[in-house]
Amino acid sequence: MNWFGVYDTAGAAAYPPVLDAVESALSRRATPLLASVAAALAPRWEELGQAREPADPSDADIPDKEEDDAEQRFLLYAAARAISQLGEGHGCAFSIGPGTEHSVQYFATELARLAVETGFVLAFSGRLSTMPGTLVRYVLPLPYRVGPPAATPVSAFGAADRRVLTVLAASKVGVPLAAATSLGLSPHTADLLTTSGPGDASWISLSGGARRRLWAGLRASDRRRCAGELFDAWPPQGWGYLRRAHLAVASGDHGRLRRQHAGLFAGCAIIGRELLQRHTAAIAAVVPVGDPLRTAETGAGTAMAISPGQRIAAHVAAARLAARLQPAERASRETVRHLRRARRLTTDEDSDRQLALTHQLANALAKQRTPAALAEARHLYERALRQTTALTGAVRRARLEIGLLNGLALVEYREGRDQAALDLEERAESLAHYLAEQQEMPSARWAFGLVGPNAAKLLLVRFGDRRRAIGKLATALEMTQSDTRLANKIRRDMARLVFAEEDYAEVVRLLDGVFSSIRPTDFGPAEEFHDRLLLAASQLKQNQTMACRTQLAPLRILAARIGGDTARSALSVLTRALGDAAELRSDPPYVGASLCHADR
Repeated sequence: MNWFGVYDTAGAAAYPPVLDAVESALSRRATPLLASVAAALAPRWEELGQAREPADPSDADIPDKEEDDAEQRFLLYAAARAISQLGEGHGCAFSIGPGTEHSVQYFATELARLAVETGFVLAFSGRLSTMPGTLVRYVLPLPYRVGPPAATPVSAFGAADRRVLTVLAASKVGVPLAAATSLGLSPHTADLLTTSGPGDASWISLSGGARRRLWAGLRASDRRRCAGELFDAWPPQGWGYLRRAHLAVASGDHGRLRRQHAGLFAGCAIIGRELLQRHTAAIAAVVPVGDPLRTAETGAGTAMAISPGQRIAAHVAAARLAARLQPAERASRETVRHLRRARRLTTDEDSDRQLALTHQLANALAKQRTPAALAEARHLYERALRQTTALTGAVRRARLEIGLLNGLALVEYREGRDQAALDLEERAESLAHYLAEQQEMPSARWAFGLVGPNAAKLLLVRFGDRRRAIGKLATALEMTQSDTRLANKIRRDMARLVFAEEDYAEVVRLLDGVFSSIRPTDFGPAEEFHDRLLLAASQLKQNQTMACRTQLAPLRILAARIGGDTARSALSVLTRALGDAAELRSDPPYVGASLCHADR
């Protein structure tokens, strides 16, 4: 078996393991698909241009919306497909644990699913109880051990080599041979420890036990120093700048973090957002030291005074990027922690930013759902609403009030005050209409896209009023038509409600344009399967048999990606209904309901 990767991903990955998997696959068979995937994953060091220069945090670093990971999912799926095509005789291994990042889980699951067809082998280590259900069904016992050969005891090496190995122990994922030799590792020891790394490069990997023994008794400052030394020795060429980035974070050194700041934001545009979050959190936390010329040659002392605005930008970026962290509770805690710190750094002179951060912090607390968090969120929302009266410009004030009222409505909803929540949503909707009357259409579209679905959910779940909920969505759809992405989300929400009303012609009208292509979209697979199924069932009810048949191909693809019996059973019911018009009259509601039940 040609194993080309054993990835330690039970916790936070040092860097995206897909980089190693793709590079190793390329070294074995450079297919056009693999080459295209490699080019899309991240730029190489040589392609970064000005991004190779040191940089400071800025507002431009703050991402708009991190909850949408469609691009990352698409790219990881493409990588899994390209790698799995190596077929029999090739494999890689992952360790899976409670802290495994969601992106790693997704990549491993897609690779496992596609490998069933090609014979590519995946090995997993970890407790079955910690693996996601989508992955567990692919796990079988392996008849042989996977992993590197037994390591030579570190006690067998001389003092000089042990000192170098202590520095190398800063990296749990191994080290390029070039970095080890530049630190002074002897040729004899290097020969004993060298193994095959990413892309068959010469690599030195220390076992977990060896790393623990080398670092036993080391002070935190010494560990940071080791991480910094290894970062400086690690060549950045190719994807080296991404693989060494965790060392700058571990060093806590502002100069090293500045050296990689722009490069990481360029390299982690799609994948590696968790790594980027750790970097922004680190650069927000450091206090720059004096004497900037102390070690200018290595960059260790090139720290410059960081302005409060830069630190605020880093904290807000870290808060936004925390949406990708696992588990969800940790993501929520990190978001709140960084927004608190950013808000504390603001001054009364910067009242606009202070108000915006108050709003963001209140939103993050409201999502935590605990009584204490909800109480604090209520206090912040009400305080911010009082402060909006001092804002100049009615349009600007209206936009901010809409967000605050919508957030406060969520607090009322979570605390069981349903009528109060609905009253707040109605106030927000009135302000949205005001924005439309003022021809502030971008703001109006945003407002209706926010308030309409939330008011509809409240009416449906707490008041049982489906017709009014549909009315709220219809208004929101009318006001967001020119924003295809936003309007399509509202169409899908509305279609689910009108399907329950058995208005199948309206379901077809709403969804036909959304799913006109037979290619799966960038929606989540389970959600897209559900909505395409509702469209197909409604088309059958309208005797649009040929249109219904065009949905079978994407539904089969999506069912395979979802896995499990529920999606396959629902697809089987639809397929039978296509051949039996009599059965059609009773099956469509069941088809939609069966998957709705599975989603809950």
